[in-house]
Amino acid sequence: MKYAIELYFDEKTEKRLLDMAQKVADEKISTRFLEYKTRPHITLACFNNVDEEICIEKLKNLQEVIK
Repeated sequence: MKYAIELYFDEKTEKRLLDMAQKVADEKISTRFLEYKTRPHITLACFNNVDEEICIEKLKNLQEVIK
């Protein structure tokens, strides 16, 4: 995967998610989330090939719609 469109959380929410993931790990339920070594996020799309200029323009348009 070369390209991804991801949404990230604000610092407070990110900390809460990481704290919850640590509690899950401490209870020996799963450590998978912590093993990824990445910020908590929501992936909207993944692409191997994409026209970057068109994608950027569409994302800018989307940003205007959801403001």
